Amino acid sequence: TSFSYFPQPGLRVTQILEIVPSKQPVDVGGQQRRLMDTLLVRYILENTGQKAVNAGLRLEVDTLIGGNDGVPFTVPGRGVINTSADFTRPQDVPDFVQALETGILRSPGTIVHISLKVGSGIEAPSRVTLCHWSSNGDLSNIRATPMGNDSSIIMVWPDQNLPAGQRREMGYAYGLGSVTVADPGGSLAV
Repeated sequence: TSFSYFPQPGLRVTQILEIVPSKQPVDVGGQQRRLMDTLLVRYILENTGQKAVNAGLRLEVDTLIGGNDGVPFTVPGRGVINTSADFTRPQDVPDFVQALETGILRSPGTIVHISLKVGSGIEAPSRVTLCHWSSNGDLSNIRATPMGNDSSIIMVWPDQNLPAGQRREMGYAYGLGSVTVADPGGSLAV
């Protein structure tokens, strides 16, 4: 499904939502299968005018899972994050993060897998912040405040000059995931 709007003259923003197979296969009856359990979210910013426009995207997603509004995250190479994290440079943004319903690796409950680098020419966010939901207001001054009882993920695609007739495609994927605990101490396996 898609939806378009014009936030300013000459700039069309289209949001496209598409159900796709997960990248992470799961065991179904003894066979590894990719389930149709992932939402690919894309934004196309298109300059329909005659003059260049400056355009970007800042997006905050509430990570409520079940009855837990303050879910912690797992980040490749960093383990469980239950306070905050701020990946401010494109090269530091992980390929994905996972939100754990319980925060306990041995029994994580529902796991949400958020793919930040989906490929296929879709621009990844250049900044990702894991923090408290309501602390950033209008997202003009993002702060990595401790999650407390209400966590969120903020994704930023910075403003760029968009010449007449040009477009940018940005996005991420949001679906179900899983974790594997490698040892009795509760370390994550890759």
